[in-house]
Formats: sequence, C-alpha cells, structure tokens
Amino acid sequence: MELVISTPMTRQPAPLLAALLLMTASPTRLLSAAMSTSTPRTPKKGTLVFLHGLGDTPAGWSSLQFALPSLRPRLRDISYVFPPAPTIGITINGGMEMPGWFDLYDWPIGVGSKDDPEGLRSSVAAMESAVERLEREEGIDRSKVV
Repeated sequence: MELVISTPMTRQPAPLLAALLLMTASPTRLLSAAMSTSTPRTPKKGTLVFLHGLGDTPAGWSSLQFALPSLRPRLRDISYVFPPAPTIGITINGGMEMPGWFDLYDWPIGVGSKDDPEGLRSSVAAMESAVERLEREEGIDRSKVV
C-alpha cells in the first residue's frame, strides 16, 4: 500500500512512515508499502485526507493537491493525503477484486442494504492509524485533519 502525502509547493516524494497496511501499491508512486510525503518548506496548518471511490486509486485524485491551491491560495498551507483502498472482492461486481474501502452487496445502496461492518471497521482503523501517525510524526493536531 502507498499513502501519498504531499504539499502543493513540492512534488518530490520522501519517506515518512512504515506501512499503514499491507495492500497492493497504487500506481501513483511505487514506494513499497510506505506512506510518502513531500518535504514541506514551511510547517503546514492542517491536512486534507481524500478517500477515492470504488475501483479508483489515489492517482485519479492526487492532482487536487495542485488544483485546490490554485483556486484558493490559502490551501497551500495544508498537506494532502491520498490513501489507497485495499484490493478486495466486491460482491455486487461478481466478486471481482478492485480497490474498495468495504464490500458492497446491493446497488444502489439504501437504508435496507446489507453492510460490511468488518470492512468498514478495518478502513476506519486504517484512517485512525494514519491520523495518529500524522499527529505523532508530523506534529499535525488531529483537530486540523479533515
């Protein structure tokens, strides 16, 4: 797995953390199972964690780290995190393996749809771990992580 952490002013990856989870690496950058970060020039005021959708990867969204600050310059003061979902079998797609945060049994999803509590718990735990590491290793207060 690769968790991409970067800032809009720098584009060079540098190792940040050990593996968040043992998952398939995304095509954004192949850095084994480590999170990656761009070395910030100034301390960041917060972090935006962006979770991609079913079947997608961080590569499809990581350009947001450059697009958002061009629209709102104050967004240059935050780091951007693009974690990849694990590759899992998705029941609604005939069990096809693809990036997903949890299994889907029904489409469209409704109030009566079957849930995947284990998959949801696993994804929440992975994000909680990532936030704890950002707090511990980058000094980003969890109240500043969205």
